[in-house]
Amino acid sequence: MHSVPAYVNDCLTHLLRSQRPVVLLDRLATPSELLTWQSSGLRCVTCLLSPSDLSAPHTDFYPPFATKDALHFAIHDLQHLDKFTDPAFYAEQVGFLHRMKPVRAFAATSGGSALADKELRKDVGHAISDMNANSVHMQDFVTGRWAVAGRRAGAEADAEVEEVLRMLTDGFQGDRRSADDVRRGYRAIGCERLAASAGCGVAEMEAHWPFVVPPGRPIFFRGAGGDKVRVRRAREGEEEASAGWPVWTCKAIPDPAGSFKESEWWVGKEGVREER
Repeated sequence: MHSVPAYVNDCLTHLLRSQRPVVLLDRLATPSELLTWQSSGLRCVTCLLSPSDLSAPHTDFYPPFATKDALHFAIHDLQHLDKFTDPAFYAEQVGFLHRMKPVRAFAATSGGSALADKELRKDVGHAISDMNANSVHMQDFVTGRWAVAGRRAGAEADAEVEEVLRMLTDGFQGDRRSADDVRRGYRAIGCERLAASAGCGVAEMEAHWPFVVPPGRPIFFRGAGGDKVRVRRAREGEEEASAGWPVWTCKAIPDPAGSFKESEWWVGKEGVREER
């Protein structure tokens, strides 16, 4: 794990301690599934396991059409999980993505938008499935792509952009042109959504930063067949005990032949069991 970004190690540690709201998949998720999960506070991580998936390249549907193998696909998903659960942006992303549901319906083939073409629907799919950021940035991306769709169609886009903004920010307090007020509005929606799913009050949910899985919300695995296996949260005392575990490091000594000399780094480490 030394060569991967720090967020990968952080995410794996948090997953083992049941401290991230995640859906683990062994298949690719659809944009619809990602919208449903993220608007409820969950983010998926895909670990492809079949021989064909492990050997095949996987190309994104959206520019720059990056191609990844199965390992880097999982690492990329962990990066999304890290950004989605960033305490500074978590609740506002949940709120924004909840408000994207009617916007996506508006952009559907028969959804009412006169400007929605195949490219705009891809833009919306990208926003709901492959963007995790400040909610103002996500909102600006969506409205900006709507304006571009208007230019493609040679039509005025202002009316539809305004309708999209209405769907996104209806009921917000303050100035819709203020980034702080917009973020505050999405965050309020997100906190309400999270509190409802966790069965607690909004004030209690707002106190969950840095975010930890609320009581009664275990992580779960959903396989290709749709089966759901629950993973229990840490029992009382286990989390505190794990925090006191020693930090183990493996000192790999460089070898002139281009590899590393084998060492018995575990010798003297209390509680270690060698496994061959």
